[in-house]
Amino acid sequence: MLGWLRHPRWLVGLFLVLVGGINLISCTDFAPDADVRISGDSYHYLRMSLRTFEAVPNPFAFRLLTPWLVQQIAGVGVGLNTSWILVTFGATSLALYTFFLLLLDGFRLRWFTSVAFTLALAFTHFYTLFNYRFFWLVDPLNNLFMVVALSCLVARRTGWFLVVVTLGFVNKETVLLLLPLAPLLAWVRAGSLRDSKVWGSLLGVLGVSILYLLFRLWVQSRLGVESGYAMLTGVEGQGVLENIRFAVNMRKGAEQVLIYQTFHFMWAFFAYGLYRLFRQAGARSEVFLLGVYLLAACAFGRLFATDVERVYVMMAPLVLGVAALLFDNFQSESQRWWLGVLLFFYLALNMNWVMNEWTILVNGVALVLFVTVFGRDLDGEGVRLATPDGA
Repeated sequence: MLGWLRHPRWLVGLFLVLVGGINLISCTDFAPDADVRISGDSYHYLRMSLRTFEAVPNPFAFRLLTPWLVQQIAGVGVGLNTSWILVTFGATSLALYTFFLLLLDGFRLRWFTSVAFTLALAFTHFYTLFNYRFFWLVDPLNNLFMVVALSCLVARRTGWFLVVVTLGFVNKETVLLLLPLAPLLAWVRAGSLRDSKVWGSLLGVLGVSILYLLFRLWVQSRLGVESGYAMLTGVEGQGVLENIRFAVNMRKGAEQVLIYQTFHFMWAFFAYGLYRLFRQAGARSEVFLLGVYLLAACAFGRLFATDVERVYVMMAPLVLGVAALLFDNFQSESQRWWLGVLLFFYLALNMNWVMNEWTILVNGVALVLFVTVFGRDLDGEGVRLATPDGA
């Protein structure tokens, strides 16, 4: 009866839950009064989990889904903090498993590569560990919607993609950044703007956009507040330009390092993977377009957000996915061991086992190791990245 547990896919899922559980124990404050010490975004979401239509500042008041789910779980007798932990851990575990399936089935990578890079995602600080420490956020569910939506795009299930984005914007509006990808990929696949699938996806995008506008009007009517909630404005009702000015003036002199430390040396593998995809298929490579578009979308999103790493970490499925595409070419046992060393360096950086100037050294050693061990096999045109579109 329990034979399904022996299936490798389920075993990977159970292993990810085990790894996530260890990380949760390492990072999470389980004290009953842990919520007493919170502030910032977490404080607003905590208030919404007590009363869904709480008049918290813009844009937090429109991010209903996670607080509502927490409220439902707490309503059956589970403590409020425990409910937040359950939603955070559940959403993160599902996001990791979805990413594993994206690599294995969507990108058609080998089992070793798929498991290895899913583990890398499991230790990406701002994707998992940060959320386990500050578990009163809507980010974990947003990460799940993002990776499911990308999986739908790769699988060419545009209808389901639109459904996922619609559910996702009830949790956090940033998932709407993915919407233009539906008509863009439909156009690339068809090779013509006149194709019915292109126009169908455009109508779908228009429909989701209208639903979002109606959703905002409905929420604002429930809040009972007429002003201070315009789109793209700030937390205290300041205009769009003032909101941008406030966001970009935060954390001056650290923008580059904040972006880099989101994925450390994985950025280099991502960039090189995009380069190989472009050489292989030009701008018609779907994964290349996904990577470039999402990078631009996150750069745009940064204009309205002060937490740089939490914006760029939305790229995690593609940064690590493109890196996995690149490393799937290296399958000798010695190369797998060296990949393990690189992933250990990545884990050490994300776990803060190395700090300050040592992070520069570890990043440098990782890049030198990549060029030394794998560089010869990358020469010429022998290495091709397997992609869902066959390019």
